[in-house]
Amino acid sequence: MPEYSSIEELWNKYVCDNRLAKNFLERHRCLSVASLREFAEKYEKNKRGSEGGAKFSERVFSYWIAKELFEYDASSRVRIHDNREIRLHDKTTVDKRIDFSFQRGSGPRVYIEFKCNIDMVEKDLFKFYLMKRNKCEIVTSIFIWERSDRWEYAKGGRSQYARLLEDTQAHGFLDEYFYFPIYDRNEEHIVDGRIKEEITKFCKFLHDPLPRRQRRP
Repeated sequence: MPEYSSIEELWNKYVCDNRLAKNFLERHRCLSVASLREFAEKYEKNKRGSEGGAKFSERVFSYWIAKELFEYDASSRVRIHDNREIRLHDKTTVDKRIDFSFQRGSGPRVYIEFKCNIDMVEKDLFKFYLMKRNKCEIVTSIFIWERSDRWEYAKGGRSQYARLLEDTQAHGFLDEYFYFPIYDRNEEHIVDGRIKEEITKFCKFLHDPLPRRQRRP
């Protein structure tokens, strides 16, 4: 699996393989409210193209995260598409490919999955459960972005996927999750403060990912 020890290496050997991602990141180097909104528009326009969809989004998110990591601690080691074998009760295994992971020194490896919709988290949550059940010393997280906010149902109340995220975190199988909707249900921009708060939480997690944070209210 590819491993990178500098932002330049990741840029040259991963980002530049995708012209769409390269051109976008040359203008939007960091995770911010403005860059997320621009990303959502670019993703929507190109999601059916040969360089669009996950090929585009994974490079954008990986670059933003790696840049934050290397600027904070140059000793970080980053992997893209980190392959893990998960041992089952009968001693057979199933495979799990993690979108992004990193490690510093002898600390635990931190896994980050990217999802473009909140209703796509179930498979990752189950495999994170299996990994944690096997006493793996790891940190698990999911980075979710969504064009329209689906945290709650249209008639009110948290969605089933929001409740799944909260429950798996409460039981320790998921250490953290981050949710970045771009628009509300009326296609109005989510207020800047809400996205900024989530970005701040995410950056703090990257700097100190050990699962010692209190549960969310």
